[in-house]
Amino acid sequence: MKTLSRYIGREVFYATLLIFVALLSLFAFFDLIHELGNVGKDGYPLGRALLFVGLSIPGHVYELVPTAALIGTLFAIAQLAANAEYTAMRTSGASLTQLTFSIIRVGIPLAVATFLAGEFLAPPA
Repeated sequence: MKTLSRYIGREVFYATLLIFVALLSLFAFFDLIHELGNVGKDGYPLGRALLFVGLSIPGHVYELVPTAALIGTLFAIAQLAANAEYTAMRTSGASLTQLTFSIIRVGIPLAVATFLAGEFLAPPA
């Protein structure tokens, strides 16, 4: 069960990471598009716009981790089900509770990381 738990955790983690990077890239891109409208006005250079977008990323991290965790977990479970891996796990004797705890073991460190990012990394509101 240890190997299976690590496999599920790895799949969920990588799917969550993929979704997180995609969402963070989209948010940064749209922030940059918004700031490009102000470039050149009142001496606002492109470098400042890029700096603003870069400094707004930690705030987006705090906002996006829960959403990325949810979508990433759903994506990973859907991939396991689509490849009949979930069925193989269940028929090999893994209970639903064991599979659920394998996913929760990934969620707890993500929740702690989100808390730490919100407290120490993201700027105060």
